[in-house]
Amino acid sequence: MDNQIDKSYSPHSIGKHIVPFELVFKKKDTVGHVLSKIRSEEKSWPNVEHIFVVDSEGKFIGAVEFETILISKGGEILENVII
Repeated sequence: MDNQIDKSYSPHSIGKHIVPFELVFKKKDTVGHVLSKIRSEEKSWPNVEHIFVVDSEGKFIGAVEFETILISKGGEILENVII
């Protein structure tokens, strides 16, 4: 996902509210990887409640609450904390 918002959206359209940050992670990614990515993109990190988890083919398999990310051990695999 490109971290640039499309400037062609009209000022009051939903497009102006698109989050310019990738909220999708692979099921084998670790909590540590997710936190590292969030920290590296902290200026563009949205106020969200979940991240999304996909399989190796990019198919949605679940979500993880952001609070769970914060309290889990860095080596924990996302597929083990999916809600």
